Amino acid sequence: MEDPSFVYDWAERFGSSVPPPLAGNTWVVLRTPGLITLTSLPRLALEREGGGGGKATKGWLGKLLFPDVYKTRIAYLKNLMAGAIDALSLLHEAGVCHGALSPSTLLVSTADLREGGREGGMEVWLSDLGFAKNVLSQEKVDFEGLVKRDWKGCSYSLLEVFLRLMAEDEEEEEKKQGEGLGGVEGGLGRWEEGFGLPFAQVTAGSLQGVTEARFGGDVGVGLRGLVSNERVFKKAVECLDEGGGAGWVLLNDMANVERLMMGEERGVYGVGERLLGSGFFDDD
Repeated sequence: MEDPSFVYDWAERFGSSVPPPLAGNTWVVLRTPGLITLTSLPRLALEREGGGGGKATKGWLGKLLFPDVYKTRIAYLKNLMAGAIDALSLLHEAGVCHGALSPSTLLVSTADLREGGREGGMEVWLSDLGFAKNVLSQEKVDFEGLVKRDWKGCSYSLLEVFLRLMAEDEEEEEKKQGEGLGGVEGGLGRWEEGFGLPFAQVTAGSLQGVTEARFGGDVGVGLRGLVSNERVFKKAVECLDEGGGAGWVLLNDMANVERLMMGEERGVYGVGERLLGSGFFDDD
């Protein structure tokens, strides 16, 4: 018979993404834990979600294994965003600014959407501190300015991953394109010059560039309007719109953090706490 204590110990050690061996079977388990950059996260996460094939499992098996794929992705992304805010807050509280925050410098401990979406199922780390500055050991450093830059980089990095991971299925977009329902080459959404943001252009740098150049840094209204014109981002926009646009407010506050710092007694040190108090993180 299967020993309940063995099943429990297995889950504690390897997580829910690796099922325990059946009674009577012999397994050799090799596991190399590692951290994953946000740059490669969407591809790896979707490959795992689809059983390694790179596309989400279809048909009755897909419905059985992933009854609500977007709900799973949202839980994962909320944990990711909260973890990133917490990690950057700890760095700032230590008197250190990262200086070059981007998707390649934010790391997560798992690409498994179900494991990372549960409470305590994910760790978020900061890496590549070659441009970091310690204000406690350097004179004439604009700590406040560097803090603003860090939070801005964090905001657009998280938005990039959010849009890419929540993007609707590419195959469905290709079908719509074939049926004359719009879509650019490759099936990644509708693109009209000046009125949309193609999937291929969704990078932290391009998101920041277009927001600052065209909308004066307004993420919640300006950039939202641009993104919402792309059908492929429909689910992402709907999620960020919930709770009176709580997700957009969070990202906009992060990208324009000086507004929070002005009303915060602790200044730069109280930003993370206020961001984590966002209604976006409220339980559904």
